[in-house]
Amino acid sequence: MTSTRRSQLAAFMALALSVLACARQTSVPAVTLPAPSQTAAAPLEVVDPALPKQLVERVAEAERAYEEHAEPRAILTLIADDARIEAARSEHAAPRDWRFTHQRLEAIYTWAAKYAAETTFSYKDVQVVTNTPLHVVFTWTTMSESHGTESWFGQRYELERRGGDWKVIAFRYWPLRPDTGNEFGTAYFADLDRQVAAALKQGDQKQAAYNMMLGYRFDECAKLARDIADTNPDDWWSWDMRSRASAMVGDLEDAIRAGDKAATLKK
Repeated sequence: MTSTRRSQLAAFMALALSVLACARQTSVPAVTLPAPSQTAAAPLEVVDPALPKQLVERVAEAERAYEEHAEPRAILTLIADDARIEAARSEHAAPRDWRFTHQRLEAIYTWAAKYAAETTFSYKDVQVVTNTPLHVVFTWTTMSESHGTESWFGQRYELERRGGDWKVIAFRYWPLRPDTGNEFGTAYFADLDRQVAAALKQGDQKQAAYNMMLGYRFDECAKLARDIADTNPDDWWSWDMRSRASAMVGDLEDAIRAGDKAATLKK
């Protein structure tokens, strides 16, 4: 190594040691870390196992007032204005499902309360699907009996706590066989659809309208029933079917007018 290279290396080492020394002597500003928060975490709300039973009983009381005493206000008040309301052929999504507004459901319940015969209400097979402090979902089977005729339905209620009170935010119902309690099934409704087509082809409008109602084809039924009543002004059955169909599509005014006419003609 030449004397020149040795001098350059010595100078570099001296500079490096000087930089390290300065770094050790430089004061580093103290950093004060924030103290851990002393605010206690909000306690988790405890799931109440008795809550679903209380809500089931509340809904049952409201439905019983409607079914047995022709007072639909309790159930309509319990159901939120923005609730998702569905009338369907089966528990799960399927063709011909109907989505109702609260206003349309109110028309149906008001009509039924006015014209329904003496009815008893009962329920069974309650299944709790969801149970949280703010959200409860249950299904059950309901039975309405009037003069020996039973109507069975599966129903799914979804409730949410809003502003300290509970509201139904979703309601779905579908028909069940009175003899077995099972769903009617896709084959049953497919057969009804075939019968509707056959009746229309044969010009039997009454049979077609009847099967449309059974098949949850409410809009078609209402349109056809109005035509039937208009061409059969003295036939109580035609006006009764028009009344029922108009109620199902939410036309309460026409439903009541047709229902009153049917009652007059039947006397």
